[in-house]
Amino acid sequence: MLYKVFRMLILAAVFLPTLASAQEPANFKHYDQATWHLYQQKQWDSLILVGKAALADGNDYQYLNARMGVAWFEKGDFRMASHYFYKALKMNSGDEFAREYLYFSFLYSGRSGAARNIATGFQQATRERLALPATTRPAFVYAEMGPVISNAVDPWRDVPITGPDSVYGEFNLPGSAFYFHAGGSFDLGSFVTAYAGYSNLSLDRYQRIQIATLDTIKRSYGFAQHQAYLNFSIEPFPGFRIVPSIHYIYNRSKPVFASYNADSVRYIFKQRTLKNNQVAAGLALYAEWKRFGFTLHTNYANLMDYNQIGLGGAITWYPTGNLKSWIRMHGTWFSEEGTTRWVLEPSAGIKLSNHIWFESSVALGDMTRYVDETNFLVYNTDDKTTLRAQGVFYIPVFDNVMFSVRYIFNRAEGSLYQYDQTEASLVRESIDYNKHTILGGIKWNF
Repeated sequence: MLYKVFRMLILAAVFLPTLASAQEPANFKHYDQATWHLYQQKQWDSLILVGKAALADGNDYQYLNARMGVAWFEKGDFRMASHYFYKALKMNSGDEFAREYLYFSFLYSGRSGAARNIATGFQQATRERLALPATTRPAFVYAEMGPVISNAVDPWRDVPITGPDSVYGEFNLPGSAFYFHAGGSFDLGSFVTAYAGYSNLSLDRYQRIQIATLDTIKRSYGFAQHQAYLNFSIEPFPGFRIVPSIHYIYNRSKPVFASYNADSVRYIFKQRTLKNNQVAAGLALYAEWKRFGFTLHTNYANLMDYNQIGLGGAITWYPTGNLKSWIRMHGTWFSEEGTTRWVLEPSAGIKLSNHIWFESSVALGDMTRYVDETNFLVYNTDDKTTLRAQGVFYIPVFDNVMFSVRYIFNRAEGSLYQYDQTEASLVRESIDYNKHTILGGIKWNF
């Protein structure tokens, strides 16, 4: 209500003198003179109000959109600014003023791909004055690493696990791990960016097999995981991106397998080397409109011999039209071997100070063999993950260097198998455990 009253007062102050002398409704001339006057006086709020009224009355032209863009830009709302500068540029593709402002609006709102796209139309003199980088070049390198701490094993290391029948018990649970990732982004012309990366997870697993009261197997063994990731971000026009991606995973481990020989009435234990190749491929579409971002994505994955298809979407809101804050809701639906499930992931980010940003997210649902929208995060394990929460601090230390500290909490379920004489078979009991991951990262922009 107060906003409407303020708007009417502004419009009245601008147009009443003109209407009193001309005795005719506000038209193009009046709006053009009023917005030009407010532009010269740098009265950005008033300019935006009058500009909206002009557009509502059908006065939609290049200079009005450019003035509206400058007003939003000066207020720090780079997303709204880009909306109006883009309109002005569509009306006159040779408007170097609107193009330059649009370039920086994209850049300051974190849309470097759109900025590179729009920069293709700059005149050579402008390109030299802005010292624009080459369109084909390395963009940045990134690395992160840190420990993964699990409490799965300790509660079950020495207690009886054969159950009420005291016949047989077995578990294979994750212990501590170390994660490493390194990758780089490359600008491949004005419309395409590629990111390629390698990840390694070195995990200690703990295996225990108890027969009656005897611990027959009680051992730790290594689980090595190597991952290769590649995506391409294709932006045919500013505000719309197509991102295909592929993620390859190779696992190697040497667990012990137990089998019961009824003829000899004894168990046989064999250590086997397990190797498997897994893959996930995805396609995501991103669109921008004013203060909102929209995402649709799909993926196919073959993880732990399960075939999976995923469909998802997200909407992101930037309340201030810049990188100072954002709120996002993301959901993914999976179909896997005849079963379906949902994962919901709200997230948010905020600028805490001039040199610190903070982001957080919570993923809820059954994330067994989960693949996220970027196809980068893959949970290729049979252990059921029911909660994933993370917080990240981003700390720029130089113009081209940024550190990050990431904490990830996972709540998961492992398996304890016990022989049940009534069922004459192994019965599964779930083991709840938590994982804590702490990663330090560095990003170096060229």
